[in-house]
Amino acid sequence: MDNLTCLADIEHMNFLYLLLVRSMATELAVIQCGLPKATVEHIKLLSIEEIKSLAHDMPTPCFRLPPASIEMIEKVSPLNRRGFFLNVAMGDAK
Repeated sequence: MDNLTCLADIEHMNFLYLLLVRSMATELAVIQCGLPKATVEHIKLLSIEEIKSLAHDMPTPCFRLPPASIEMIEKVSPLNRRGFFLNVAMGDAK
């Protein structure tokens, strides 16, 4: 598997995960997804296009990222999102 295929798979997995959280946006999602209620509420308000964009900008599986980083995405310019998530992932790996 080459890097482009791997990145495409991660993007698709992130998209499906965010859609799942959005569709389950209840107390059950908070328990099953392990995300804070505020994060679930935030994801619930995203459009499909916003979820696609967010999934594309996350170069690592989003269910491994700290929930605060998902919430902070609105404060990060779309041009800088991928770098932001890489920095979060690298900091999380240490």
